[in-house]
Amino acid sequence: KFLQFGSMSSDTELDVGPSPASRSGVPVADSLSECNDCLGLAVPGVAGLRELVSDFDSFDLAAHHLPDGVVRTIAGYLANDSSSHSSPLLALLAMCGTCSQWRSVAQDLNPDVCLQYDCFENVFPSQKNVQRFRKLSATAKEEVFEAASRLFSGYTETVLSGDGITDRVLCRMADRVGSGLTSVRVRGSAFVTDVGLHSLMTAASSLQHVHLEDLRKTSRGEFLAVLLEKCTQLQTLHLSDMPLLNWGPCKLASSRWAERSITKLHVRGVNLDSGFGMILEKLPKLVELEIDGPSRNIKSAAEKCPLLHRVSYQVTHRQYLDEVLAALMNVRQLKVLELIVKNFTLCTEQLRVIGMLPLMEIRLDSFIYKQQPTLSRSSYSHVDNDGVKALVDSVCNRWCAMGTDMQPLKLSLCGATALTHDAVSALLRLPILTELDIGGCCRIIAMDKMRLVAKVRAGREMLESGRSPTMRNLRFPGLIL
Repeated sequence: KFLQFGSMSSDTELDVGPSPASRSGVPVADSLSECNDCLGLAVPGVAGLRELVSDFDSFDLAAHHLPDGVVRTIAGYLANDSSSHSSPLLALLAMCGTCSQWRSVAQDLNPDVCLQYDCFENVFPSQKNVQRFRKLSATAKEEVFEAASRLFSGYTETVLSGDGITDRVLCRMADRVGSGLTSVRVRGSAFVTDVGLHSLMTAASSLQHVHLEDLRKTSRGEFLAVLLEKCTQLQTLHLSDMPLLNWGPCKLASSRWAERSITKLHVRGVNLDSGFGMILEKLPKLVELEIDGPSRNIKSAAEKCPLLHRVSYQVTHRQYLDEVLAALMNVRQLKVLELIVKNFTLCTEQLRVIGMLPLMEIRLDSFIYKQQPTLSRSSYSHVDNDGVKALVDSVCNRWCAMGTDMQPLKLSLCGATALTHDAVSALLRLPILTELDIGGCCRIIAMDKMRLVAKVRAGREMLESGRSPTMRNLRFPGLIL
């Protein structure tokens, strides 16, 4: 018996008792194989199912139903099916519609399961149950997700995406599994508001990873204060594309907090102001920071977060970048710097300062390229040939001063459409280049690209061999022996 999506309710039993596994002499393995074909599972066929059944010594055809262990094993296959064209959630719901026994056994999932509530907007499925689900209205999808949130328990990680996710789904999930959740990801819903997020964050005090993305109707921000105050084990916080978010309640409550254990923070497109440093002061263990907005926030992070190892900054003003680079000069642990440049070109002096930083990875990417990598805009470039020369000269001079302590460098210049042969000649002077990304650099010819490939390959071989490069002559920075 299969679930009729949109009408399923966790309070309605589809059958009053266990369905017989063998009727009219039909072998048990054959009936299981029919179930396998209908659900479209990527699990063993008839032979595999026979082996599965044979593992249970207590199996008895006279009982007219499968042992709980067999049902639980089948549910495990369904829950861990990670195929991009299938839905473990829909398959589990269909399985629970078989009979009351299957439902009572399968609703309690293993803790390592990540249950995904997905509306499949960007998936082209081949399975019929997924195709039927996609044709449902947003209201009907909400009914399915709400029923699933009331039915299933035991899992500790969940991903909720699409317009089928509403406040009602989040509230039901908070009541059912809130105390056991360790990882939550909610994205791409126009019907999630502060009410649902507040209910979920209040119940899920054991959260370690939170990812909220593209939730346009969240504005008040009370759930953030609850999240940062009650979830003391939180390690990763990702907030993006929530332009109406109000940080006022969170900043007011921050005076009561002790130091938080967050190590990775992503805040972009969330209406940051220059007062966000009040929250950064409570994150002394922060290792990775991805941020946009005023440069004052990075200055606060540089002062209050001594363990900062990676910084990614989406910069829109040249003045902001000057202030950020001055602040980052004092961050001793910084090894990775990513700048996503929007609406201006990096000057040679700024690139010279970047080369002075003791970095192992430098990513200077264009915001336009990040938005549409396949669309070439040759009229705009955030880095030019002179800028690359200044960057390379600064890196080589720093390495000359360091002597034998040179470190391998990873470099990205995606979207720099103005780069030509002159920039390639400069890049070839880098002593140890182990990774180079020049996506969108449309004016670099094929022969120069092959020279860069050889340069990166030589750098990797030197790194693997353990040989230490030495400078041939200080008058020619970058020339190695």
